[in-house]
Amino acid sequence: MQAYRAYWHAWAQTLQRWGLNEFAAALLESAAPLSILMGQVITLSQPLLGAWVSTEKLEALAHLCEDDEERIAFASFLREENTT
Repeated sequence: MQAYRAYWHAWAQTLQRWGLNEFAAALLESAAPLSILMGQVITLSQPLLGAWVSTEKLEALAHLCEDDEERIAFASFLREENTT
């Protein structure tokens, strides 16, 4: 689980650069009914996205979507990064 969290800082910086960190945090908090589906879509799209994104990052993102505690923790992390 901690290995997946290694990507959080980079993801938060990218979202903040695009001005999407608050939107992403709200989406993560409210997406519980669709989170497993999102994780499965990411897993199934690995062969297509693998040319642009590493398998490890895609696995970490899929895990984030499928694990409720991690999803909420990352949303909190995004909000904390926004205030610093």
